[in-house]
Amino acid sequence: MVLATLLGGTAHAQYTNGTFGTATGTAVAIGSGTGANAASASGAASVAIGSGAAATGGSTSAGAIAIGSAKAGTSGTAFQNGAIAIGQGAQALSSNPNGGTSPIAIGATSNANGTGSQVAIGDQAVATGVDAIGIGGHANAAGVKATGNESTAIGQSSAATNTGSVALGYSATSSGVGSVALGGNGTVGSSATGNASFAVGGGASAATAGAIAVGSAGAGGVAAGGAGAQAKSGVGVIAIGAGGTGGSAAGATGGAGAAATGSGSIALGDGGAGGSAAAGSGGAGAVASGTSAIAIGSGTAGSTTAGLAGASATGSSAIAIGAGSSSAGAGASALGTSASAVGGIVLPWATGRLPTLRRMWHWVRVPPRLPL
Repeated sequence: MVLATLLGGTAHAQYTNGTFGTATGTAVAIGSGTGANAASASGAASVAIGSGAAATGGSTSAGAIAIGSAKAGTSGTAFQNGAIAIGQGAQALSSNPNGGTSPIAIGATSNANGTGSQVAIGDQAVATGVDAIGIGGHANAAGVKATGNESTAIGQSSAATNTGSVALGYSATSSGVGSVALGGNGTVGSSATGNASFAVGGGASAATAGAIAVGSAGAGGVAAGGAGAQAKSGVGVIAIGAGGTGGSAAGATGGAGAAATGSGSIALGDGGAGGSAAAGSGGAGAVASGTSAIAIGSGTAGSTTAGLAGASATGSSAIAIGAGSSSAGAGASALGTSASAVGGIVLPWATGRLPTLRRMWHWVRVPPRLPL
């Protein structure tokens, strides 16, 4: 059994093999290792428990706790410190010479080293940015990573790597300054790589400054689901719309979610679900690729044939509303299912066919009524 003996205010641990750990001041060291593997504790009220455990510090350090071959305390100039490291190979070592930090690492090989009060919880969890928080273990694989200053990453394999970035959810990734990525569907996470970007839903991607992407990738069936919302190019783009679910036949993939690629563009509309035959892919969601373009309209579901694509606005300041609608010219507007507008000319309604001269003259004399 382990027997602790107090000698002049210094607590040493006596092991079954008769070897003592190393403890100074009011520190406590308990462990069965010898030499470099002996438990080591220095600094006031520090505690080291386990073979190779080290609670380090100097005359002005206090309260470090290391349990299970872990290392806690300071890695530089001694100062007031209440670092905690628990777990095989866990490290919570502060390198701030000004004091006032208390990093915490809990979990096998978790790492909360740095100059702030980092928190890393979970196997393989890493929180090395100043005051970063990383929560979420991953057995035998890379865990959560919060390496940006003041960053937060929560969820298995999530990563927040830039200043003020936030990643919540399985494999969520946030690498832009002040970016936020929320959600993971167990296969793919959300991604916010642009500064101040915002991505919600597993598979959603916001890749440029100020981009917003909302919409998960579609679930797979026999065929793959459609990609999540994509806001990958252009500044200040918004894409809202999930990918469609995969169909019941190989090749009947779900339609991709909304995509906004022109600066200032907005795309709203889900991808359609895949159908029951190989040719029955779901229609893609809304696409806005022109500068300041607006596309509103979801893709339709496939059946034995492919579904209708969602609204498409490719011209500058173009507007397309309705499944299959298309606005290709600058300032063009198309309203209604399959409506088409080129160069500012509106061609109603459902068929998208060019009108006859007689029909156009009739519209001049008796303007068509918009559907309510």
